[in-house]
Amino acid sequence: MGGLVWDYLGTLTSRQVKEQSKKMANLKHKEQLEKSRNAQLMEDAKKREDNLNESSQQIKDTLRQKEERIEELEEALRESVQITAEREVVLAQEEQAHAQSEKQVEDLLVAMERVKQELEVMKAKLSSTQLSLAEKEGHLTALRAERRKHLEEVLEMKQEALLAAISEKDANIALLELSSSKKKKTAGRGGSPEKGKG
Repeated sequence: MGGLVWDYLGTLTSRQVKEQSKKMANLKHKEQLEKSRNAQLMEDAKKREDNLNESSQQIKDTLRQKEERIEELEEALRESVQITAEREVVLAQEEQAHAQSEKQVEDLLVAMERVKQELEVMKAKLSSTQLSLAEKEGHLTALRAERRKHLEEVLEMKQEALLAAISEKDANIALLELSSSKKKKTAGRGGSPEKGKG
């Protein structure tokens, strides 16, 4: 077998040997280039992988930050919704209280108007009563004056009657005294002769 190879090599020309060597060198060079290219590709792939890993980590970090931010925003939103709900409750209570106050004011106004009307009626009645009372007072005053006049007239009549009675008694007394005096004189005249005779 080795002899045949050597025989074959022996038959090759130096040119063919050179060409073959050149081809081998080219093949080695291509192989070297291919290895270098493969190494470069591997390095590039590794870099890309590292970059992808780094990018993936950055994306993960970004996603985590965004998730945390979303959680913060959701918490803030929940708080805002709760605050809004509480404010709405307070606002509803204030509106209800305001409505109740308005109704109370309306009721008070109605009551005041009713009292005002009742007061007007009472004033009218009072005015009528005062007028009637004034009329009655005038009538009573007139009656009192008339009664006083009547009493004065009666008193005057009594005084006149009393004076007349007194005058009549005085006259009777005077007549009696006069009659008694006459009787005494008459009796005195009748007793003197008897005294002389004795």
